[in-house]
Amino acid sequence: MAVGFLLATILGAIGGYGAVWLFPPPNQGQSGAVLQTKYISARSLEVLYDFETTQSLIEDMEIMLTTSGNSYLELRFSSPVGLFLDPSFSSAVEFNFTMWFDGVLSSTTEVRAFRDSASGQNEEYTDHISLEHVTDILPAGTYTINVTWYSVHDQSGTSQVYLTLPLFNTTRTLMVQEIHS
Repeated sequence: MAVGFLLATILGAIGGYGAVWLFPPPNQGQSGAVLQTKYISARSLEVLYDFETTQSLIEDMEIMLTTSGNSYLELRFSSPVGLFLDPSFSSAVEFNFTMWFDGVLSSTTEVRAFRDSASGQNEEYTDHISLEHVTDILPAGTYTINVTWYSVHDQSGTSQVYLTLPLFNTTRTLMVQEIHS
């Protein structure tokens, strides 16, 4: 009887350790596993006029993330965007949106319009912008991700670009995921 108990104990121990070896916990230490996700969503209306040529942070669009190392980051920014053109607008307007990873440009896009004569009426266009970037493999550390905007041309101040329409319950979002390499 003691031999049977001893044999059962040994087989049980081997089986228990074997089960861990054969069936590891999901995503633990596996390449491609999401280690952490941080995101910010904002619903407040943000407006930038065509004379604002100094690059500035879009309100609420900055994340600081501490990584464990041997990982990379997937960065994503998305927002509804509107462009308002004054009835007297008759030139070029161009607004730049840039996502930064630790002070280095990682992705950029522009919203622009051109007209050689004034239309005589207010014009408004809406769209959606998205910026994405995947970093190289990173050591452990704390990193800053943010999104900025500015007007490329100094104009009269009558045209504007805006983000997020609270009336329609839209949001702008910045999301960062740390992925095991």
